Amino acid sequence: MPKNYLFIADWSQNFSETENCLADKVIAEFWRAAFMTDSTLFILLEDNRISLLKFWAHRMKLCRPQLQFVFKNQTSLPDLMKNIDCLITGKNLETDALYADFAWKNNIEIVSANIQGGGIYNNLPVAEEIVQLKNQCQALATNLFVNFPPTEWQYFLVQTGMGDALSFVIWLKTYKKFTDKKILALCTENQKFDLLKNSPYLDSVQKIDAVIFDYLQIFHSEQFGIKNLFSAYYDYKILSKTVNFSADWEDIGHLNGVWRDFLSLDKSMRPEPYKIEIPQEAKSNAKNFFQNLNLREGKTILIFTEGVTWGKFPEKANFWIELATHLKSAGFDVVTNSAQQIIAGCKNIFLNLSETVAFVGLCGNVISMPTGFAEMSCALNYDRKILFQVIYPHRKSTVWTRDFLAWRLFRLPELQHYGQNFIQRQMQDYKIYMSNVTFPNVEVETYQWSDNDDNLLIEQLTNNIFKKG
Repeated sequence: MPKNYLFIADWSQNFSETENCLADKVIAEFWRAAFMTDSTLFILLEDNRISLLKFWAHRMKLCRPQLQFVFKNQTSLPDLMKNIDCLITGKNLETDALYADFAWKNNIEIVSANIQGGGIYNNLPVAEEIVQLKNQCQALATNLFVNFPPTEWQYFLVQTGMGDALSFVIWLKTYKKFTDKKILALCTENQKFDLLKNSPYLDSVQKIDAVIFDYLQIFHSEQFGIKNLFSAYYDYKILSKTVNFSADWEDIGHLNGVWRDFLSLDKSMRPEPYKIEIPQEAKSNAKNFFQNLNLREGKTILIFTEGVTWGKFPEKANFWIELATHLKSAGFDVVTNSAQQIIAGCKNIFLNLSETVAFVGLCGNVISMPTGFAEMSCALNYDRKILFQVIYPHRKSTVWTRDFLAWRLFRLPELQHYGQNFIQRQMQDYKIYMSNVTFPNVEVETYQWSDNDDNLLIEQLTNNIFKKG
């Protein structure tokens, strides 16, 4: 049976790398004890950004997180505790007292995190098949360490957004100059593997199961200094710069600054784009798709209408349909990057990364919302002239606020710091980022949907393609 735990976080309002928090210990021990079970650890937080960021720093590291957060004073004590099997008490004596009193009077288990070697999770139920799975994972990990000794290899766990994976790959040329270790990248997804395997600065790339990914992070990351790309934005030394809007990143852009610091490179360092050769088979496949669709090189526009962060096609369907209609009437071929036809009269493709890169090179034009797959598809082209036009949501779009954590952790603080022009600031930073990860053959322009009428934007996007020739 799964078990629900509750702990009241003791995080302070800073990001000291030497801060020894009981909450960090409680979470780390929970990962190990509850590995692959259905048990959950609820963290009770102060309702502020710093606490949320510290919580998220832990949660982002795994493919299968089992952490949940609850804000103090936003749920009644009886409602919160009715789903809790065990209260973990810590050093917040005054704060803990109310919950400890309730737990004692309602026969809820109480364990202390203060006692050294006390075994917080000794009573956590673990099924026999989970024990066997854990043993299998350890056998696989041991085999991995034999083949790639951590004393000789730097391990990177790559399970992050496509744009972040692109940043990591582009920085490898610079990073390689400052490490005497060979580099091993471990990923769980085909698209990431497709990118990583073509980088000449990775000495080996292995595709692993998500369970093994989590096992390595939980049981061996500290022991062997394994770097997890999930935590690039949430390392304490990086978070302090994010929170304080550090000027340290202004000349390089926030996205590039994060990766430079994550890789522990000097502030003078810059990413160096390099040629990542796409397999000939992918080029041939893309050429065949292109010809079979009767498309014209340099006269075709590939449209990316969806992104993980920025929304789905139906939310702006009228715009995409009107844009496609206008482009076709102006003499261009229009293709959507989608598994099915989503715009009547428009062809669609849905290829792997390498094939999409080659396909984009044949098109020469991409219009997209800011999404990592589109960014990669353009950035990995180095010998084809490409116009990459990126559209951000308008001010009134619910995209900015509907994801509670994204809004509270990043968008709202940007709004407070920069004012209502924070979106323009973000667009500016995006162009800096793209200029550092693309070759000069890729021209990047950023725009924003209007609050009501996008006809002028459609005209501008089309005119830019005409100017490109």
